Amino acid sequence: KKTMLRTLAMLIRPITPKDLDALVQIANESGPGFTSLMPDRDALSRKIDHSVESFARNVTKPGDEHYLFVLEDITTGDIMGTTGIEAAAGVSRPLVHFRRNAVIRHAGDRQKRHTEESLTRCQQYTGCTEVCSLYLRPEFRRANAGKLLSRV
Repeated sequence: KKTMLRTLAMLIRPITPKDLDALVQIANESGPGFTSLMPDRDALSRKIDHSVESFARNVTKPGDEHYLFVLEDITTGDIMGTTGIEAAAGVSRPLVHFRRNAVIRHAGDRQKRHTEESLTRCQQYTGCTEVCSLYLRPEFRRANAGKLLSRV
C-alpha cells in the first residue's frame, strides 16, 4: 500500500494585477473588521497598482510606499494569504491608537479606592514602518504558513 505525501511549497512574492481576484476573495473572507482590505474591487486594484509602483521606485527615504505581498502555493497556484509593509505609517493618513490610563484615588480610608480610567489619543508611531494587511485564508491555515507571512 502506497501513501501519498504532498509537501506544501510556499512562496511569498510581490502582488501583481493578476492577483486581483484572489485579493477580492481575501477581502470578502476577512470580514468588516479588517479595515486595510475593504471588499471594494476598484480600491483593491488601486492598492495593487500602488504596490507595483512602490516596488519600482528607487527609495532613499521611506515615504508613501506600500508593499503588498501574496503567499502562493506554488504547486497549485492558489493564493493562500496576503501581507504588506507600510514604509512610513501615518504620513499620508493619520495612524492613531489609544493608550489606556488608570488613576487610583484613595478615600480617607485606604481600604476604599476608586479607579478612574481614560483613553488618550496617541500618534507616536507616525513615520514608523508597519507590517499590515496580514491575512491567511482559513483553508490554508497550517504549520508555518502564518509565520511565513509575518516575516516579510
